[in-house]
Amino acid sequence: MTINEIIGKYGLTGKMLVRSQDQIAVLEQDSTATGLQMTPEEALECYGEEILAAISHEGSALLTCERGEPALTFRARRVCLGWSVETLAVEAGVTSDDVVDAENSAKISPMHTLISIARAIGLDPRYISFKKGDPYRGYMY
Repeated sequence: MTINEIIGKYGLTGKMLVRSQDQIAVLEQDSTATGLQMTPEEALECYGEEILAAISHEGSALLTCERGEPALTFRARRVCLGWSVETLAVEAGVTSDDVVDAENSAKISPMHTLISIARAIGLDPRYISFKKGDPYRGYMY
C-alpha cells in the first residue's frame, strides 16, 4: 500500500492533525488548538499506522510512551548538556518556570513551550512523549 492509500483508508486525506504533549487529533477548521500541526503523512512516518487508525476511529490517539515523559527526557538531556534551568530557559526563549514545569511529570505544558525546549536541547519536537530520549543522543529513531 502507498502512503496515500493508507491515509485514504483512514479518511484523513486533505486533513491536518494537531498534537499536544500527550495526544494527537484531527484539527477541525474552527479549532483554537495551538499544538504542533502535522500532516497525516508526517504522523504516519513518526507514529505509524496504528496511530492513524486510532485517530480515525476515536478522533484522537494517545502518544505517551511511558509515565513521566517528556519530563524525564528533558531533564536528563539538560543535565547531560551541563545546563542549568536558567541556561535552558534563555536558550529556549522561555521562562525558568516553564522549564521547571516541563521537567515536572505531574504538569502538562503548552506544546509551543515544549517545542522550544526540545529544539534548544537538540530533540525533534515531533517525538515529545512518544519516545523516551537518550540523554547523550536524543531520541532514537
